[in-house]
Amino acid sequence: MAFAPLILTGNLEIDGVDVSAQVTAFKFSAARAQIEIPQTFGTRMSFAAGNDSYEIEIEYLSDNDATALSQIFWTAIADADGTVTCAGTFRTGAVSATNPQWTATAVVTGVGIGGEVNTVGVDSQTFPLTDRPTQAVA
Repeated sequence: MAFAPLILTGNLEIDGVDVSAQVTAFKFSAARAQIEIPQTFGTRMSFAAGNDSYEIEIEYLSDNDATALSQIFWTAIADADGTVTCAGTFRTGAVSATNPQWTATAVVTGVGIGGEVNTVGVDSQTFPLTDRPTQAVA
């Protein structure tokens, strides 16, 4: 079973760096494994909820300055733990009950550098999260 993704568009940060201008898509999503319970002695087959998992998908413009996402991910993939903290809100502006901030730790499992010649480099990465994203309202 998959849940609808939570698409965020404002106040986007990776490891405390505001990357809102570089990001074209930023969403958290969740899924739960389905366990099939076989039918026995006249009972129908049934299902139960299994483990849940979470991931983040980020589409971004690739650049080579120090605060570019491609550089942040490039550095993280070489680190021992290889994680980055991701945070974002639904809209730009202050964090509030109507504009909560979602935060999670992602394991960087890939990164792309570059793009087509004479064009803006664009990359998309999907990373697993270490836990469920948390929500803050202030």
